[in-house]
Amino acid sequence: KDICRSELLAFFETKFDQQYETASRLMALVSTIMLQAKSNGLIDHDPLPSRAEIIAKKPATKHHRTIDYQELPDLWKAVEASNAHGVTKALILTGMVTALRFGSIQKVRGKHLDLQTGVWTIPAASSPDDEYRMKSGQEFVLKLPPVLLEKLRSFLDDKGREKGPTDFLFPSPYRRSSPVSETAVRKCLKATKHDVAFHGFRNAIKIWGNNNGFDRDLMDAYC
Repeated sequence: KDICRSELLAFFETKFDQQYETASRLMALVSTIMLQAKSNGLIDHDPLPSRAEIIAKKPATKHHRTIDYQELPDLWKAVEASNAHGVTKALILTGMVTALRFGSIQKVRGKHLDLQTGVWTIPAASSPDDEYRMKSGQEFVLKLPPVLLEKLRSFLDDKGREKGPTDFLFPSPYRRSSPVSETAVRKCLKATKHDVAFHGFRNAIKIWGNNNGFDRDLMDAYC
């Protein structure tokens, strides 16, 4: 009852200027709280101002650094020749070919990807909190091409050891029971002298598809 509209307005105008996305989420949360308070008879009037009342400029979108798809073969060779650990190399090459998000590749386990057949299944999500899921929540299945599969075997299974169903296929070489870190991947990509972020592979593959006769909507739907 002691919260007034002018205080919230001043607070959110400052917050939107400092951290736009955080402010948006916070405002949605406060809106839910005030709605519940009003429904339960704790307040008579919702003091939260509307978004239109808050003067704040949305920051420019920072796009992920991408790479021309024609440079991917050179990057492939540079990754292979790098001093990075084999697991890190395997993860990067997988991202270059599949256009899957980093988390979808990093957290894959033995029960999801068969290194003999190349069949990779990301199960449908039963809840938003599932450890391993696509952003859409739908099941996703693909079969890795033979060249990539051969590289993965050489980098990951050079001793012929079978991966257990719960083992990470891209395990950290330094932290037990953990997948390879995003930091290791960034370090390897930076060392190749190619100015690209892992997420940039997705855009490169979209453009490749568009320039090689694949329907634009199909490429967008896949990515």
